[in-house]
Amino acid sequence: MSEINNNEIDDIDIISIVKSIFKNYIMIGLISFIFFVFGIIFILNFQFSKQVELKLSINTDTQLFENYNALLASIATGKEVKEGFDLLNLDSLDSSFLVTYELLNDLVGQELSQKKSIKSNLNKNLSFLSDNSNDINFSLDEIIESLNFESLIDQNLFIVYFESTQDFENDLLIKKNIIESINLFVVNSIIDEINFLKSIIDYRYETEIAKNEIILSSSINLYNESLLLELQKLKDALVIAKSLNIEKFDPEEMQSNNVKIYLQEIPVYLRGYKNLEEEINSLLERKSDPQRYDLDVLIARNELETLKDYKSLILQNVENSVSYDLIKKTNFLEPFKERSVKYVSKISKITTLFGITFVGFVISIIFFIFRDLYFSSSNKN
Repeated sequence: MSEINNNEIDDIDIISIVKSIFKNYIMIGLISFIFFVFGIIFILNFQFSKQVELKLSINTDTQLFENYNALLASIATGKEVKEGFDLLNLDSLDSSFLVTYELLNDLVGQELSQKKSIKSNLNKNLSFLSDNSNDINFSLDEIIESLNFESLIDQNLFIVYFESTQDFENDLLIKKNIIESINLFVVNSIIDEINFLKSIIDYRYETEIAKNEIILSSSINLYNESLLLELQKLKDALVIAKSLNIEKFDPEEMQSNNVKIYLQEIPVYLRGYKNLEEEINSLLERKSDPQRYDLDVLIARNELETLKDYKSLILQNVENSVSYDLIKKTNFLEPFKERSVKYVSKISKITTLFGITFVGFVISIIFFIFRDLYFSSSNKN
């Protein structure tokens, strides 16, 4: 029985609330309208915090690096590497060193995340804004800190936001410097990538050159040691030949003297001291120019010179494949509507107006509901 009474009371309360709203709809509408007017006055006079929206498009024209990319690809695949000197073998490096849209996209995102160049450039070029703008309450550090971005890869866009200084000219200067900062970072990063590639090429070839220099030095030392042994042998024979007064080797004279000669077993001193002196002089001449008389030294020398020439050729090809001056002049970022500044509010004015009006609507409903319920309970008592 008590449950039925409670349900009846709930039904009566809900009906009373609905009746109260319809009964006072004119006053509720009037109060809501007053709040609406107040909202208009508020949004017209209140200075909302604004952000500058900056849309940046990456320059996808990589023709500037067409020769460089082609050279790098040919090195990686070995098309320009001579047989026996495939030192680069950039299988794991070619993709990271190629200048592509993906690399440019990564570099822009990296700078927008770290903000190092942006901070340095703004503080360097725009410090006068904070120093001379006493009426404008902003600091470059706060603006840099407020900077955030969205990456729309499918549309080839970066949307950058930063806190407005509430001054159009200042915002335009900051926008311009942000674009310049990011572009400078991209340019320097690309140049660093190319220089790093050159340092890898130089290191790999220098390592191989050092190894070949050791081989050449060993070949020369081996040749000189064998030459010294032969010289010492001839000098010893020369002493004996002079002591026996054997001037020249003469097989007929020796045979007439009943000396049996076995050509393969003739002692060296029997060649005669004149022949021995000529041989010694010939060996001394050969010592001064090993590569002329020793095949191993000649091969080692030629391989070393070929490596040096090829290293210089590849480095020169890399140098010729790109123009540093053109890279520095290239704008890798293309802003939409370069001379304009687009503002977006953190809180929409329409949303604020709707919120104020809705608050007035809710307050008026609550007021009339409680008022009618109060009078209704007083009449019953």
